[in-house]
Amino acid sequence: MLIQKMLDAQPTLCCTIIENRLVGANKKFKDFFEVSEAEIEKGILEVKDFIPSFKEHWLETKINNPSKPHHLKLTKDGSDFIFSSYISISHYNSEHIYILTLLDVTDLEKLKNRELAQAKMASIGELSMGLTHEINTPLTYIKGNIDLIEMDLESFDDEVTKGYLKENLQSVRDGVDRINSIIELLQDYSFSNVDSKKTSTNIYQVILDTYKLIHGRSKNITEIYLNGKILSPSSKIENELFRNLEKIKLGHVFLVLFNNSLDELSCSQMPFEARYIKIETEILENGKVKILFRDNGGGIKEGILPNIFHPFVSGKTQSGMGLGLNIAKKIIDTCGGEITAENFEGDALFKVLF
Repeated sequence: MLIQKMLDAQPTLCCTIIENRLVGANKKFKDFFEVSEAEIEKGILEVKDFIPSFKEHWLETKINNPSKPHHLKLTKDGSDFIFSSYISISHYNSEHIYILTLLDVTDLEKLKNRELAQAKMASIGELSMGLTHEINTPLTYIKGNIDLIEMDLESFDDEVTKGYLKENLQSVRDGVDRINSIIELLQDYSFSNVDSKKTSTNIYQVILDTYKLIHGRSKNITEIYLNGKILSPSSKIENELFRNLEKIKLGHVFLVLFNNSLDELSCSQMPFEARYIKIETEILENGKVKILFRDNGGGIKEGILPNIFHPFVSGKTQSGMGLGLNIAKKIIDTCGGEITAENFEGDALFKVLF
């Protein structure tokens, strides 16, 4: 058959269709979709079984011949492929034969996405440098005035009012500290060398300091456990776990992990008592430290799990640009460590190792 010879000569995936039934295909098509010539000859295979969106594309072809190219995303053996599909109409023995051509553009799309991500990252780097400068200036004024107000409070005779104002002032200071931490995260993303020196750092202290930073938010969402004990703002460090690390940047990593868990748990329908964030630490036989961050906020979406540390990958629909975990991974990589993510018994589990 002339049409079959034409299909066999094509370097792309090609097939012929009559009334939505697959009536012919070249070797590339049969290999990709794992169909045999015998199955095609029986005339029982429908194209929609291979390509769910084919019907819409086919209807368009009846109006425009050949059709405009469509992008199709197909999955095989756990890998995603992107094809540009074209349909044209031919005539044979008074029948309309639709010729479907699938051009594999997976590598091209990946290249385009990488270039787009690089452009976004470059823009964010420039923007973050400008933002940190603009925010730091008024933040310095706020910090200075907080100190002055605290000094003035000492002259108050009314101890009740003084205590109340000090408590409110501490909330303001906590907010300023959080803004400052965000600024430092932006500085890290714009590749500045803030606190680039490694020092002997107590990992437990960094976890506790970061917890205190997010306590204002977490207290209404969930309890947080460190090695089985509930944390509170008055918690004291009972153990020491020193390693040569960059303290502020390690705190950024913990801040990202805390906030990711809190984002998920804040949307949970579970009662407060049933929710948790659990942090476990362990010293391995080779001397390395393993830190586990686990929450029962519903786990990580399987669709984003393989690329969760890539920039602009996020499972959040209402907020988040998908940069936090990417920054965290860069920091851990710089420390010579590893960070991985998985779902464990329905929970989200992050492992940090260094």
